[in-house]
This record gives sequence, C-alpha cells and structure tokens, in this order.
Amino acid sequence: MGRILASLMILSAAVFAGAHDARAQAQPVLVELFTSQGCNSCPPADEYLGTLADRDDVIALSMHVDYWDYLGWRDVFASPAHTKRQRAYAVTMAERMVYTPQIVVQGAEAMVGSHGGKVDDAILRHGAKDPVAQIDLSLRGDRLVADVSSEGEAASGRVVMVWFNRAESVAIRAGENRGREITYHNVVTGWSDLGAFLGGRIAMTAPKPMDADGVAVFIQQGEGGPILAAAKLAMR
Repeated sequence: MGRILASLMILSAAVFAGAHDARAQAQPVLVELFTSQGCNSCPPADEYLGTLADRDDVIALSMHVDYWDYLGWRDVFASPAHTKRQRAYAVTMAERMVYTPQIVVQGAEAMVGSHGGKVDDAILRHGAKDPVAQIDLSLRGDRLVADVSSEGEAASGRVVMVWFNRAESVAIRAGENRGREITYHNVVTGWSDLGAFLGGRIAMTAPKPMDADGVAVFIQQGEGGPILAAAKLAMR
C-alpha cells in the first residue's frame, strides 16, 4: 500500500508539474498591427488580423495611427499614442521610417502587415520560446486583477493594460479607401500603465474598462522593447 501511495504521489506531482508547464507555455504572443483607414494597402492586413483575433495562442491588436489623416479621411480609431508607440519601435529596431500596414510580433520583429506567412512564422518562433514571466488575469467585481510573476531568469519591465473591441465596421467616405466598408478587429480604444514589474510576484489591479469587449495585459521592456509576457481576458 505504501508503494502504491508513493507512486500515486509521484504521479500526481508529475501531472501537476506538467499542468503548470503547459500553463506557462500557453502564454500567447502579442501581435500589433499598425494600420489606418486612410491607407489603401491596409485592408488585406486588417483582414489577416481578423484571422488571428480569436486564436488562443495570439493576442492580436489593431493600432490605428493618425499620420494618414491628411489624405482627406480622419481615421475614427486613430490615436497619437499609437503613432508614438510605432515610432518607438522604429527607434529600437533602427528603422528609418514608419509605415502602414506594419505588424510587430512580441515587440521584437517587424514586417509588412499583409505578409501573413512571415507573421505566422514569427508567431511560431516566439511561441516556442520558454516564457520568462507569467500573467494571470481575473475579474473581481469591478476590478481587473493581474497576477504577474517570474521564475528563474529575472524579468523586469512596465506592465501595460490595453482594452479593445472585437469588431468594428466603418463606411469610409473619403480618402484612398473611399466607398469601402471595412471591418477592423480587436481595435484598441484605451491604455493604462499599471506600473513597474521588478521580478518575483505581484498582484496589480485596475478598474474594469467600461464598454470594452476584452483586455490585454503585457510586460514590456522599454518604450519600444520586447514583450516578456502577455495575457488577454474577455469582458463580454
């Protein structure tokens, strides 16, 4: 009986460890599409992002920039903060200019947003890496709780929360896409810096975003640096 119990304890420990490892490996890859309703080469990338939006292994976010608004159509989702973020990536990656459509994978690789094959390859590469940190999200009443932790290799960075709407269709009446109705996916509508993460474990809280379909929380090194961990949670 003692041997049986010992065997069961070892088996249970192995199953628990396996479940923990699987949970850690399940951290999704952050994919950011910098796009604009005033860019006539963006719709294929917008459509491609829609194929990523519901995948469990990906957090796909649509970041609308404002530097195409001069062409005669003001992007209704555009934000100067998104343009600033894209320019920060350009500095980090030593790129001479920003452009749309551009996809940035895990804050580390940039490519043309409509080149789905290259993006898929990058997602696979980053998804296969051992995570250096873990984020678990939950709701407690009207508060979002982010349980952030790291084991082994030290991890530090800023913890950022964004909220988004799953699908938004817009009839564009001017500019390069005049006369088209385009559906955008996981459109980012707001940001919040939750604070610094210096390793170990910490629970961070923030008010639940109102009128959002989902939230994503990630740890980023520097303003335009790599993403160490990311998680998402449906709001409705």
